[in-house]
Amino acid sequence: MIHGLLRQSPLKTDPVLQGHPASSRHLVIAGAAFHQSMVWKAFGQADRAQAEWEVFQRQWRLSAE
Repeated sequence: MIHGLLRQSPLKTDPVLQGHPASSRHLVIAGAAFHQSMVWKAFGQADRAQAEWEVFQRQWRLSAE
């Protein structure tokens, strides 16, 4: 569901992000990955949770550049 929402509202054309630095887009992806990681964790899917956690960390660091 989370990734589906991101596909429906492409970050490059999202009017909410207009006027914000490009690095803000990384925060959106990081937030989605964080949420998805917690969902997978709650369902006992440790491997999937870890994979999303790594996406979160990578995108969070990119947002600081």
